[in-house]
Amino acid sequence: MAEIVLKSIQGISNLNWQYQIDSGYESSILALVEIYSIFPESKTDVEFILFFLLLSQENEIIDSIIKAILELNKIDEKASLKITKVYLEFKPIWEKAKKEDRLKHIPQGSILVEKYMKYQFESDGKLSSIFLKQNESQIKELFKNSPLFDFENLDNLELYHFYRLFAIIPSNTKNPEYLELAEKIIKRLPKIIFHDKDNFELRRNFIKKLVEFILNRETAEVETYLKPLLENFVVNRETEYLFEDFIMSINKKNNEDSFWKVWDYFYPKVISEIKNNYNGHSDEVLKSYLFCNLSLNEHHTKWTATQKRLLEKLNKDLPESGMLLYCLSKLGSTVYRDLVDKDFIIWLKNLTSKIQENDTELEQNTVYYLEKVVVNYYHQNTKELKQKSEPRDNFIEILNFLIEEGSIEPVCNY
Repeated sequence: MAEIVLKSIQGISNLNWQYQIDSGYESSILALVEIYSIFPESKTDVEFILFFLLLSQENEIIDSIIKAILELNKIDEKASLKITKVYLEFKPIWEKAKKEDRLKHIPQGSILVEKYMKYQFESDGKLSSIFLKQNESQIKELFKNSPLFDFENLDNLELYHFYRLFAIIPSNTKNPEYLELAEKIIKRLPKIIFHDKDNFELRRNFIKKLVEFILNRETAEVETYLKPLLENFVVNRETEYLFEDFIMSINKKNNEDSFWKVWDYFYPKVISEIKNNYNGHSDEVLKSYLFCNLSLNEHHTKWTATQKRLLEKLNKDLPESGMLLYCLSKLGSTVYRDLVDKDFIIWLKNLTSKIQENDTELEQNTVYYLEKVVVNYYHQNTKELKQKSEPRDNFIEILNFLIEEGSIEPVCNY
């Protein structure tokens, strides 16, 4: 069984192999990990095949290769770490060899695309054989001795290959060598995430992996890996995606402590950018940060000291923000519908007063959401509103604001 799978998978190493959706290679690649664990005599072959596939492939099976290496890490961390180290060592060498080989046969600036592509598929198979013969002893030596990471090579990787290296780091790793590599990679990410206007899908992949990695850290470690993003923080569409991916990730797993630590670190950056560098993305970033574009699921919709402190700080720091009023009104009528309390009403009253005083423009649907908050709060707290003057006065101020904005529904209900 092992011999059959190993022989079939080796066909991919000949680079003139072209991907076909029904080839079955994805299954064979994932089966390599089972072979590794069941047949000890095949370990060296499996390690080398996974390394060379990771090194050489540029097609649709790369996701299966990454998944296989991550699965290998679960049963033998040293083996997956060796593959990662040797990949970083040899990837720039491999790419240089490919480029030099093609330049020998294709005139620089040639527009004969068909001829080039035909040569590419015929040549790569030969190149792989030549490359392996030339570097076999050094590759074997590196696998044997598991060298230190050559971090200088990080700047010699193309963007796709740089992501590949990040992707094969286990997100929940506690291995110091992996953690050092991750830190070196993350330091280079702000430029890619915030400023690279090409490679949209690749930027999203970087963000997803970064989020997953950070939320697997202990709270004391979060700042170390978040620091490059904080130091280079900007407000743009990628910032929206970053926040939304954090929310999606926390909705899938219960790691609230690290999540709220991340949110605390981002808070001063969000406020500073909105106040001092307002641009066309500022409002959407605030919406994402406050769960209005993508909400927390039911496991996280309970008042905590952290959440209340966050909303209270926002009211102090953005006292006349029409977008903040929109966000609080939407939250209070949807995800926090049953959690609106007297403090929440005070926040809304303070915002509406300042907005009215400064004639601040409202976000579309603000009145609609605020009406729902007011009606729901009245039905849940009718007795208190009739008996206590302070809550009633705050509530009436919000009603007056709604009347000024042309709303009559809450007044009718009241």
